[in-house]
Amino acid sequence: MNIFRMITCIFFSYFLAFTIDGFSQCEVKISNTQCKQVGIYNEADSLLTLMDRGPYDNAPLGAITPQWTDPIPLADNETRTYTIKEVNFVLARKTVTCENNEITTNNQYADGCQDGLGLGIYRNTGCRTMTMITSYGEVIRTLAPGEADTLTATNFIYIFLVGNDTIDIKSDEGGDIDSGGCGSCFTTITNTVWREIDIYNEADSLLTTLFPGLSSGEPNQPQWTDPRPLAENETRTYILKEANFVLTRKTVTCANNEITTINEYGDACFDGLCPVFYTNTGCRVMSVETTNNFVIGVLGPGDSLFLDQAIYLFLEGSDTIAIESGFGGNINSGGCEGRSYEFSGNVFIDKNTTCLRETA
Repeated sequence: MNIFRMITCIFFSYFLAFTIDGFSQCEVKISNTQCKQVGIYNEADSLLTLMDRGPYDNAPLGAITPQWTDPIPLADNETRTYTIKEVNFVLARKTVTCENNEITTNNQYADGCQDGLGLGIYRNTGCRTMTMITSYGEVIRTLAPGEADTLTATNFIYIFLVGNDTIDIKSDEGGDIDSGGCGSCFTTITNTVWREIDIYNEADSLLTTLFPGLSSGEPNQPQWTDPRPLAENETRTYILKEANFVLTRKTVTCANNEITTINEYGDACFDGLCPVFYTNTGCRVMSVETTNNFVIGVLGPGDSLFLDQAIYLFLEGSDTIAIESGFGGNINSGGCEGRSYEFSGNVFIDKNTTCLRETA
């Protein structure tokens, strides 16, 4: 009997300790003190609930403040972060624990609860045009450099954008907004090569195509100016291509904002067409393609081709053996290891088989 009591006592002691330490939980409660509908999101940015707007300052006595309780309890040693949004605009992020498990939607921006309305003057003091939108995504207007507008400021959050970049956020007040771009320059690219050149940005999106340049030294070469201003301390890289072939990448700054399309593959700007001679000095068969993937021909061991002054890719399967641009010469396709090949005049000799084959 004493043993049974001891076992029972020990069991309940462990159960009580586990209950206190292992099952201690709390509920998280969020009150909406904003006079606007807000969304509550979890750490994975998934919507948990939409909360109705809270009461205005002049609401009747006893007006109910909307409240939501997370159905998933919080463990004693757990932390959890909630994101509070108005549509897609993030108003605040708040982290809770069981010691601080009741929070409100208060944040640094206008709560929308003021019953008196004030006006604000919004002026673009920069050199770029901005788009003005509300926190719930409505486009109000654009503000060109130097332009100003007078709008209701109280209870509103206004976001000022240049492209996709947020320049400023004004809440419950007007003011000057510097859109930037005044200490800037513009990039000019001149095509001095006798090829049609595509200009791409750093995201590999096509910006423009430049017609082939004129003969070397000619004035009025094809030229393009990027309409996007370059900030004084900014760098920007352009990718120059012929078809899908990358000729070069060039980086600009305001100290060096005028560039040409000159690249390692030459300018091809000759007054007359001068065919050049390419010979396969290796032991594998190569295909010869242009930069737009057009197959010019096939070069077997010892074969030669007469080609004009363009950029050619010499390929063996999917491997690029060489890239040539208008100078001609020998291309070693490889594959001769363990074999003995040599040229003798116009004859290509395989010493392993003592076969002779005319090359051209």
